[in-house]
Amino acid sequence: MKIKSEEKTPNLKSAVEYKLPKEYKLPKITIVVLVVIILITFGLFLYGVINNYILNEYERNIAEYTKAIKIKPDDYDMLKLRGDAYADKGDLDRAIADYTEASKIRPDYNKAIYKRGLAYFKKGYNDRDLVDMLLRFFNKGYYDYNYDQAIKDFTATIKMKPDDYDALYHRGGAYYNKGNYDQAIEDFTAAIKIKPDDYNTLYWRGVAYYNKDKYDQAIEDWENVLKIDPNNVDAKEKLRIVRQKIPSSPINLDEDGL
Repeated sequence: MKIKSEEKTPNLKSAVEYKLPKEYKLPKITIVVLVVIILITFGLFLYGVINNYILNEYERNIAEYTKAIKIKPDDYDMLKLRGDAYADKGDLDRAIADYTEASKIRPDYNKAIYKRGLAYFKKGYNDRDLVDMLLRFFNKGYYDYNYDQAIKDFTATIKMKPDDYDALYHRGGAYYNKGNYDQAIEDFTAAIKIKPDDYNTLYWRGVAYYNKDKYDQAIEDWENVLKIDPNNVDAKEKLRIVRQKIPSSPINLDEDGL
């Protein structure tokens, strides 16, 4: 009987040596991307929380105004306030209905009439979905309807209060969006007389002048915008465009300003 020979211990020196891998580090660009994704995700979450809170606040206010209206249906102030809450929430049709009801109860209630005009103005501006685009393309009357209603309400407001800056400004905006630049300029000019330092109105009057090829007047308005708000990017960009169109036009800006 043969005795088994002892198994030889493997020669560790001859074995293949495996080195532990070095600690893996993410590339800097990957870390930056991950941080950006985390921040965006958190921002969207926070936005959702805040937006939900605001919407709930609108709903609570609407509920309270509705209770008050049930007790006193002819309370035009409450109807106007509920209309404001609907408008802030983005429910413009219900806002218009409340403003209309308030103005029926009190025909000279210029605040409700102005707010209804503003709601119609926003409807004209916000209608951007495919169905509305098709309706506007095939039926220009539909496109103009909301602006026409807005102009009607702003006009009624101005008759009651001729120095109502907001009504003049927004009526000018409605005329502008309809392409009635002469009437827009007229309203913007009246608004500027009331608030000469409001650069927003100056800017849009300049745009209306530009659309009528009245470049000198447009330049003057946009330069006046920059006197009030030197960092106004929109005015600087418009002046740059005008200078390209009319290189000889005098524009009182530094090269860096453009």
